[in-house]
Amino acid sequence: MFRRINSALETLEKNQRLKKYFIYDKIQKIWKEHIDEVIQSNTQILHLNNDVVTIKTSAPTWKTELGFQKSKLLLVINKHLDSKQKIKDIKFI
Repeated sequence: MFRRINSALETLEKNQRLKKYFIYDKIQKIWKEHIDEVIQSNTQILHLNNDVVTIKTSAPTWKTELGFQKSKLLLVINKHLDSKQKIKDIKFI
């Protein structure tokens, strides 16, 4: 009758409609744990759509600066995600 919470979460993670929300949550955690605090304080992860993360920056200068660091940021995020959950791109707005 009762299932373990881990079992229930695994079932939810396999649901294709909910899968992107679990990946989004993982990206949020990765951003907080592995990205510099100065960058964190000037950015906000808005959404994940078609394996592209959209990040809002506090100023146009941050958009430009992070554009130069995009490949490094992608490596950090993808390094901590499962191989099936890789992010293709980051879009800064």
